[in-house]
Amino acid sequence: MDEILKAVTGALIESPTLALWVLVIIYGFKVVVVGSVYGTIRFVIDRMHSAYLAPKHERKIIDIEYKLKEMSITNPDAVIAQLERVLRRLPGKRHLGYEDINWLSDAISDKEAKDAAKKSTTKVG
Repeated sequence: MDEILKAVTGALIESPTLALWVLVIIYGFKVVVVGSVYGTIRFVIDRMHSAYLAPKHERKIIDIEYKLKEMSITNPDAVIAQLERVLRRLPGKRHLGYEDINWLSDAISDKEAKDAAKKSTTKVG
């Protein structure tokens, strides 16, 4: 091993241009390999920090099973299923907004109007 090291250093001493290129190659290798390893480690640590230490904004889940403004709901699963039907109108949406409540109100009004028209038709005929 010593002979090889002596031969390489002897060749580098005799050729300063070659020595410069060897140093450039070694420096480039360090920058590429060590830099990419350092960058990967830094990326992993950053992702772990974001996942475990950063505060998470959680939505508060409200339990509507018992009472909702003095109204008792006996079958909350059915109510939630119907509200989820309203949410399915827009994919990716997970909250009811003002326009959704208005849409639901219009749908209920239409149903009431149809029922009233059906009632008046049955009484006449």
